[in-house]
This record gives sequence, structure tokens and C-alpha cells, in this order.
Amino acid sequence: MIEINKIFLDDCINRMKRFPDDSFDHCITDPP
Repeated sequence: MIEINKIFLDDCINRMKRFPDDSFDHCITDPP
């Protein structure tokens, strides 16, 4: 289970691959 209101600092593609399907509703990113 993912903690609520947690910020992850990581490579977006690698991090998102580790999440289970349907684990969040949206993702906010800051592209370079």
C-alpha cells in the first residue's frame, strides 16, 4: 500500500513501474 501524501524523488519511469496497477488517481510531475 502506498502512503498517503508522500512525495517520491526518483526517475519517473522507473518509479511508476514499481507501483501496482490502479494504485493512484493522478500524478503531478515537474519535467526538466
